Amino acid sequence: MTTSLVVSGLLSLLAASEKNLETPGDAVPVVARQDEAPPADEGPKYPNWSGAVDIGIVQKQGNTESINGTLASKIVGDYEMSRTTITSWWLYEENQGSLTERRYGTRGKYDWFLSEKRHSYLFGQGQVGTDYSANVDIRYFAGAGAGYVWSDTEKLRFSTDVGVNYLIEEFRDGTDDDRGNYTLGYDIDWTVVKKTVYESQFLGQMGMSDSDDVLV
Repeated sequence: MTTSLVVSGLLSLLAASEKNLETPGDAVPVVARQDEAPPADEGPKYPNWSGAVDIGIVQKQGNTESINGTLASKIVGDYEMSRTTITSWWLYEENQGSLTERRYGTRGKYDWFLSEKRHSYLFGQGQVGTDYSANVDIRYFAGAGAGYVWSDTEKLRFSTDVGVNYLIEEFRDGTDDDRGNYTLGYDIDWTVVKKTVYESQFLGQMGMSDSDDVLV
């Protein structure tokens, strides 16, 4: 009786083991999941909006009394075939109680890429602002042109462009001026190290009728 019970018990264990091997268990899907190829890189996700705000103030007291303040912001919206950039700025400087600088404005720029590679593009832009030290009560322009993106990575974004615009300046003394300009610009965002970014924008304008009439 004892022998038959032991044999019967062993047969039951062997049958259970074979059943476990034949029936897919939790381990089988794990192996299958590990063997599956990783999902393909779908590339950048659009739309993608990013931005930054810089604030600075310097105040001096003593033999020299002065205050200098700056505020700048940049917002970029990337779409599959286009990019929108909005920049704003405010600069204020007072020395010995006298206003020496007050400049503020905003610029909007729209880039339309000519291919999915996002290198060559056409653009339109407009700006409005003021410049106290230049006696400008209001300055605004609108223009268009073409550009090229030399690098567009997480480490470095660098583009240059050329174009034309029409600029109007109204001065505090009641006079005004308007002219057509050639334009040259660049835009750099360089991540030096993690969370430390060097950013620079440049826009130069040269009068079509007078090459000495330059505004940077």
